[in-house]
Amino acid sequence: MAEYGVVKAVKASEGEILELKNKGDFEDLMRLVSFPKGLVVPESLLAVAGSPNLGLYGTDFGW
Repeated sequence: MAEYGVVKAVKASEGEILELKNKGDFEDLMRLVSFPKGLVVPESLLAVAGSPNLGLYGTDFGW
C-alpha cells in the first residue's frame, strides 16, 4: 500500500488541478504563482550553501 502513495498523491493533485481548470480558477492560480518570479532579477540571484560534508568548518582562514 505504501509504495503506491506517490501515485495516489499525483492522481489526487491531478484531479484538483483539473477541477480548478474546469472552473476557470486555474488561470488565477497560475497568475498568483508566477507573480513572485517577476520580482527576481536573474543577474542578481545569489545562492549560498554550507554543509559539514564540505569540510569548510575545519578551514583556518587566519583571522
